[in-house]
Amino acid sequence: MDGQALVQAIGKPTGAKSFGDLADVFNASVFSHFNEHCSRVDVVFDRYRITSIKSGTRERREGRARSIRRKIDSREIPLPANWKQFMDLPENKANLTKFLSDQMMLEAKKSRPTCELITAGGFEEVTKVASSQGSDVEQLQSSHEEADTRIILHAKAAYMDGYERIIVSCRDTDVLVILTHAAGQLSGELWMRTGTRQERRYVAVHDIQLTPTMQRNILVYHAVTGCDTVSQPSGHGKKTTWKVFQQHGALLDDL
Repeated sequence: MDGQALVQAIGKPTGAKSFGDLADVFNASVFSHFNEHCSRVDVVFDRYRITSIKSGTRERREGRARSIRRKIDSREIPLPANWKQFMDLPENKANLTKFLSDQMMLEAKKSRPTCELITAGGFEEVTKVASSQGSDVEQLQSSHEEADTRIILHAKAAYMDGYERIIVSCRDTDVLVILTHAAGQLSGELWMRTGTRQERRYVAVHDIQLTPTMQRNILVYHAVTGCDTVSQPSGHGKKTTWKVFQQHGALLDDL
């Protein structure tokens, strides 16, 4: 699960007054996935580095309005009046993800002793991973900046641990592309849960049919035809270039 996407979807909950209230809403959404068919949930967050190839993209998305800094060191800290200004500051996002990661662990250990929650990316230590059941999660330690690629790492680890059905909860096209590329190394039943609460969709990644060449090179194709850090070629969108990729995908082998 993409933790940052969930933070954005929740926003500033109606009636919530403190960051503790926000954490309760966040936890309720995460723990709602636990049921008789799901005993493990992984939540991963983006890292917010001062120097990042995505800095320009984030500035365009968030604008340049004056942001406010608020340190979250307890559940009682009141939520800011202007949520957007708060979230526009990377230091606030990093502080919030650490707070939510800690709160998730505390609540999971207390109220979900038979289920396992694993989270990474939100702690101060770049490579730290935590399991509510104290499992050995050393193989999940990484310095990935993006939750997009951390998700694949966690999905692979779950597959290696014997999970036969993996559901990735995310609304990012990049993640779908990466999952499609890595599908052969993951569980035989791989789904992507996307859409909104009102209109939920499940994409059967395991049923996506690509030639070996296309599956091998789809990451390169997606990058050079437009992604978060690369502009698309002028006048050539995904639909147009996809037709060429289907016929000449092997030309990307060396990239």
